Amino acid sequence: MTDPMTAPVSSAMNDFESERWRVVRPTMDKETCTDCGACRNFCPMGAIYADEKVIRISYDVCIGCGICAVDCPIHAITMQPKPGAHS
Repeated sequence: MTDPMTAPVSSAMNDFESERWRVVRPTMDKETCTDCGACRNFCPMGAIYADEKVIRISYDVCIGCGICAVDCPIHAITMQPKPGAHS
């Protein structure tokens, strides 16, 4: 029996593109953000990162789970409908 913790990632997962199916995505208010790092620490996909001291969200990686919005202590992140998404 294959150990699920050491099994190779399937090729389907390697081709995973959340932008195709996600209908909501996080939007950050950069003026409100204090760069506390909570969103980066709790993002299960590692989609939030700092680029030259500016927090950015990689929508290619983000799955739209909303954990970043829930964990932001100052509510600088909100979940918004993805432009062009049909719910």
